[in-house]
Parts: sequence; structure tokens; C-alpha cells
Amino acid sequence: MFSDMLSEEPGASPWATPGRAAITAASLEDDETSAVLEAIDDAAAGFAALSGVSPADMDDFERGVRQLRRIVLTRTN
Repeated sequence: MFSDMLSEEPGASPWATPGRAAITAASLEDDETSAVLEAIDDAAAGFAALSGVSPADMDDFERGVRQLRRIVLTRTN
């Protein structure tokens, strides 16, 4: 009768609610993602603050930053 529930996750109770570990893991991943995005933003700000950066170099850098953000946000685990 309950065999369908048991096949989803061996060793886990089918009646258990998501534990703190699952919530904490999701929070850590969100924190890690936020930290990486913040570092990318810091790098962009640092590059923009450099003297003598040409508009073409700034465009290239901003394009790279957008690509990095997309990679971070769409990565698979």
C-alpha cells in the first residue's frame, strides 16, 4: 500500500516533513550564489573605476559580466 512512497527516497520516512538540513542547504546555496554575484558586481565596479578604460573595453567587460551572472544563475548542480 505504501510501497510507492518508499521508492522515492530510500531510508526516508514518507510522512516526514522537510527537515532543517534541507532548508539550510537551500539557504547556503542562496548565500553562496549571492556571494558570487556580489563578487562579480565588485569586479565590475573596480574595472569601471580604472583610469583610461576605453568605451569598447567597458562594453566588452560588461558583456562578460552579464555572461558570468547568467552562468551563476542558471548553473545545474
